[in-house]
Amino acid sequence: MKLPSWALVLVCTAAATTSLAGDPSALADELIADLERRGAVQALQSSHARQEVLDVLFEQVSAGSEKWLRLAMAYRAVAPAPYSTELDSMVALALREKPEQVLKLLQSQRGAAAMTVASVCDGEAVAYVEHREGAAKEWRAAAEKKLRFVRSKQLQQSRDQCLSYLRGRQR
Repeated sequence: MKLPSWALVLVCTAAATTSLAGDPSALADELIADLERRGAVQALQSSHARQEVLDVLFEQVSAGSEKWLRLAMAYRAVAPAPYSTELDSMVALALREKPEQVLKLLQSQRGAAAMTVASVCDGEAVAYVEHREGAAKEWRAAAEKKLRFVRSKQLQQSRDQCLSYLRGRQR
């Protein structure tokens, strides 16, 4: 899947040295180390981007990979619009795969620019990456089904809030 050109700012210089044919977890470790070393703003401003890295970012975040979800949330805290919406989209897609992980990470977010339950669960962000008719409706149904199986007491409030957003958009 080809990602939008804005996403080029998401890739750190460190990513250029990692073999993309290798382990996505190793690439995530490298990106996290670069993020910690230079900070999210510097990592986002890097101009040394490769489409292959962006494809891995999209694939891994959408699949609910914990390391990649943390990266997306760190980038989201400093990303201007529409970049922040694209990151919300990636995390929203992960609700279908790993709802508990997404909810846990959303609960840990703080600050005005942080990713929120509303920004991920309202379904609007999905339109940024799923450009076919009916995709948002399919996503909402799949996400709602997965969220109903989240039983953790610690995640109950976030789960219920997310379900409320999902159901509100289905009317």
